[in-house]
Amino acid sequence: MSAYIKIKKLLEKISPTKAKIITILNREELLLKEISPKAGKSQSAVSIHLKELVEAGVVCVKSDFKDRRKKTFYLNPEIIKES
Repeated sequence: MSAYIKIKKLLEKISPTKAKIITILNREELLLKEISPKAGKSQSAVSIHLKELVEAGVVCVKSDFKDRRKKTFYLNPEIIKES
């Protein structure tokens, strides 16, 4: 199954906001403050969705080694990995 089909099937099963976040993160790794305007939602709303996506293993997060408060979010490579 191609990576595109895997993501498409995943997007069909979740909320529109989560689907938009996944689509955004499929293109690049971003900080919360960069995701919010692209998703058209407040940082607090996006933060809640990201937390759920991280808990579900769909999205991964890494902290900046200089400033632990800055977190970069990216799509879990296993989600898009070719079978």
